[in-house]
Parts: sequence; C-alpha cells; structure tokens
Amino acid sequence: MLLPLRRSLFAAVSASGGLRLALSTAASDSRLPSWALIHRISGTGPDGAGASVSLTPPPSPSSILVPERVYGLDAHPSQEGCTNLLSCVAHAASADGLLLLTPFTVRYRARPNANLDLPIHMLLKSSPFEVVHQFLYRFVCNPVTGELFRLPDFDDQEKELGDQYLGIITDAAGPKGRPERYAVAQLSDQEGNWGRRWFVLRRFASETGKWDKLMLRSPLPSRRRMHLNHEVVAFRGRLWWMDVSWGAVSVDPFSDRLELRSVQMPSESMRPGQEDEEAMKQLVKRRRLGVSGGRLCYAEVGAEEPYLIKLFTLDEDSGRWTLEHQVPFTALLTRGGFTPAPLLGAIDPLNSGHVYLSIDREFTLAVDMAKKEVIGASALGEVRPTKNSSSFFLPCVLDDGLASYRIPGDFQIL
Repeated sequence: MLLPLRRSLFAAVSASGGLRLALSTAASDSRLPSWALIHRISGTGPDGAGASVSLTPPPSPSSILVPERVYGLDAHPSQEGCTNLLSCVAHAASADGLLLLTPFTVRYRARPNANLDLPIHMLLKSSPFEVVHQFLYRFVCNPVTGELFRLPDFDDQEKELGDQYLGIITDAAGPKGRPERYAVAQLSDQEGNWGRRWFVLRRFASETGKWDKLMLRSPLPSRRRMHLNHEVVAFRGRLWWMDVSWGAVSVDPFSDRLELRSVQMPSESMRPGQEDEEAMKQLVKRRRLGVSGGRLCYAEVGAEEPYLIKLFTLDEDSGRWTLEHQVPFTALLTRGGFTPAPLLGAIDPLNSGHVYLSIDREFTLAVDMAKKEVIGASALGEVRPTKNSSSFFLPCVLDDGLASYRIPGDFQIL
C-alpha cells in the first residue's frame, strides 16, 4: 500500500509546486524556521547543559531530547529486578515559543512466573509486567537555546501521569516587548454535590515561584464531565482547554479575579451526550483547536470517506464559528482505490488556512484549504501517533527573540 501512496503524494505535491519539502526528514536551510511541528514524545539525549532540540521546517517533525538528570533518578534509588522507562512529553507551547515539558519515569518489573519468552503479540495480551513506581517533573524549555527551568511540584500530582493537561502563557511589557513573566496552569474536572461539577485550577506564577489552587464552577451542562485530552492553547492572554465533543473553556491565569469563559463547538460538530473514554481517544485524533493568522481556529476531518476536512474560525464577540474552508481529502490524492483515513496533526499557526494531516502513520501532508491542494509532504520517520495521544505534533511558533531570551524565575535552572 505504501508504494502507491508515496507515488500519489509525489504527484499531488509536484502539481502544487511544493515538491521541495516532499518526503524530507531534515531541512537543508540552516536558518531557524519560523515555527515547528514538535514531536510530543521524546527521549533521553546527551547529558549536556540543557535540552537538545532539532528544529526543521514543517511538514518535517522537530524533536527534543532531554538530559537524563531531569528525570531525578538520584532521588529514587534503583530497586532490584526493576527497569526504568524514561520518556518526556511536550505538553504545550506559549504563543512565543516556550515549551512545557514533563519528563517521567515508569519503574516496572516482570510479574512472578511471567513467561517473557512468548512471542511479542502474546506478551502484549498477557500483561507480564507490573508498575512499581512512577514519578514526573515539569520543566519550562526554551527550544532555541535548550534552557530548562524546573517547576516546583504541587500536591501529589507529581506522582500521577494522567491528568497532565497543563498550559503555559507569557506576558510581555508592551505589544512588542519581551515576555517578563509566565504562568502555567492545570485544569481538572471534579464532581461535586447533587451532580454539579467543578473545575480545580492549579496555577504557577513565575513572579512568586509558587502554585495556588482555586475552585471554579463548570459551565458545561449539568452532570456532563469535560474530557481534557487535548493540548492547552494560549491565545489572546488566555489559556484554552478543549473538549472535542463539546467546546472550550478559557481563563486568564494572570488575573486576580479569575473569569471562566466558554464557547461551544460548531453545532454540527457537537456530540449531544457524554462520550466514553475510548470514543474520545479516537475523536481527538481527528479534531484540533489552534491559532492561525491571529484567530482561534477549529479543524476536523471526517471518520469516513470522503474524509471531509473542515476549518472554522471563531468570532470572539459573538462566540460563533464560521466555516472558512472545506475539502474532501479523497479529492487531494491522484490515485484511485483504497484511501487511508487521515488523522489531523496540527493547524498552521502562521499561515491561515493550512492544516497538517497524518497519513497511514507514515507521512505528514501539508494542505492549503483555500487552494484545495497538497503543498508539502514529509516522512514521519520515528514519529508515531500513540494509542492514547491527543496529537503526536505540537505546533510551536519560534519567536525571533528566543535565541537571547532567559526564562524568568529563580527556582531551578539547568
């Protein structure tokens, strides 16, 4: 299947004049790209002064490697018979390019009497390993310099790998000033009395170096839980949390008087009832909230042929969505026969009307929705969407000032 698909991609990109990026894994231009598609799952790199970041122009993926010391293994002595699994997640990006990273460790061991000599497909079904311990830390990262700033822990959350949908936002002095402070916030959904639901907001301020905790009333319909499995988006001084079956809520984490706002999805995209976890895991791979051309955007791709791609923009005053573009994915490819179902990778933050799709877990396509054509393609290489991931790409604008920018704060810098 891959050979015909590859030929079709070449034909589609060639016809649009975008072959210069087709199936490339690295850019020949050494200059810093204006933005990057950051691979959200990364691993361990050289034990240098900070993170090691490989930045390439989209649609090629960019990757981050963090030094082993960020996992804090010195604070967790090794245990006999146990193995550590180390990984790092890029959770969110600020509007000017700071990243929020979570290096985590899962310590596991084989269960008693587990037969590890079984074929891999049988091992996966038999659950031969058990988790002994898991722990994580949070860092703010400058992707251009590799600088890492560790955030303090809060509550018992540092021991939990779930519910880690945090956002990061900066605040500058003046419209063109450099960011002087930043805030990190986490929103979690909690059930209260008589079926009422509340949000627990934890926020970190770089000015104080501390977390605080507040309770906010949920704006969702009574008894409806908000699924927080989409990365948090920073836009117009607010952080936006998205439930891809209902809509988004936002808050200004710098404010002394927090005001929670909400906006529902386009009516034809809303799901009337509460979706289960498995349905949400599939739905979030085809729906994205993002910023493009200075506006909040929502994009989706249909689950069945012709895999209709839609792109909406939000009018902030009215809270209404406008359908800007739609194009069937099947019309973008030149080959006939079977067409693989695309996943929605990202919305281009700089070029209005451009989206990025993942095809067959092998390629990324850049699509110009206005022109209804493919304008670029790239092999994913080692980048793969995982079963439970929101999206395996995180769009990150790389501000010109990042090369000389120091992360504010005085907690712990690597």
